[in-house]
Order: sequence, then structure tokens, then C-alpha cells
Amino acid sequence: SKGTLWVAGTDQRQQVGQAGRSVRVEALGPWIASLPAVERDMLRSNRPELDWDDDHGDRLTEYVVIGTDVDEDALIDRLDDALATDEEWDEFGGGGPGAGDETPFPAEQGDEVALREPRR
Repeated sequence: SKGTLWVAGTDQRQQVGQAGRSVRVEALGPWIASLPAVERDMLRSNRPELDWDDDHGDRLTEYVVIGTDVDEDALIDRLDDALATDEEWDEFGGGGPGAGDETPFPAEQGDEVALREPRR
């Protein structure tokens, strides 16, 4: 599986890749929506095809799962459980955990972390 993740509490686009039991995530750079207004507006004007949401800008999650004999309903339920609830969204003011809170995701562009590695 692989994809792009919008992780609450970080302004970095996260790229996730999973092969076997290994799951790695890399910070690709900031979402356009998180940039200062002047820079954000310039980038948007140069990219008229950019998908843009009035509330969330270019932030999104796109995830592809490739496999056989996958319990699709169970997978969808697990992915849905990972989404922030309306209550969680309201609690954090739409920004996710606070700056001092621990997160397993990389915080700086180019950083990469292994969320799970196979046991040796």
C-alpha cells in the first residue's frame, strides 16, 4: 500500500509506503494551505488545476491498497477509525495535537521514519 497522508497536527505532506510488514513514512514538504498567504496565493494562481477545498485547502489523504483476499469492509472500518472525529477536530481547533505532543510522523521535509519494521 502507498499514499499521501494528511496527519492532524503537522503541516507536512506525509508519504507512506508499506511492503510486507515494513511501513515507512517520509515528510514531503508543507501543504500549500499551510504557507503564508502571499506564497499560497502565488502557488495557487500558477496551478489552476489544483484541487482546493475552501476549508482545508490542498490537504487530503489518498491511500491505495494492493492485495488479494483483502477483507475490504474490515479495512475500510480500520481506516475510518483512524480519521479524526468531529469531537477530536473541535478539541484541537482543527489543528491536531499541540506542539509539545509526541507524534510518530516526521516533522521536517525529507525526514523519514519507520513506523513498523519486520522482526528479524
